[in-house]
Amino acid sequence: MEKTHFTADPPFLVGQRIRDERNKWNFTQEQLSEHLGISTNYLGQIERGRTFSRALAERICEFFHITYDYLYYGASADQARETVSYDMEDELSRLIATCSPEERRLCTNILKEVLASFRSFRKEKEEETLTS
Repeated sequence: MEKTHFTADPPFLVGQRIRDERNKWNFTQEQLSEHLGISTNYLGQIERGRTFSRALAERICEFFHITYDYLYYGASADQARETVSYDMEDELSRLIATCSPEERRLCTNILKEVLASFRSFRKEKEEETLTS
């Protein structure tokens, strides 16, 4: 496997950005390494500054919805995210993946309640608008 390092920033900063993104999403190293198809040990090495392949960089950027500019050069994460398409289903999947089965059931029940309340509120507002 070809190793590439094409950054103006030192590898430890790239690794730190990966760790920061992982922590932002509340993923453990084990969970992220499983999603990326690498060992936890290898992910730990990357987060400490080991270089890695372009193919893995692509998976990391896609997974976190970040750009190469952010990963390799430190462009603002907000700017980086603005340029990457955002998929809410992917975000929900990542969040659910960090939950235990019991937490998943609880989240599902909470979401059902929130949606029911939101829809009821929206329906009331629409009816008020029609009767006004």
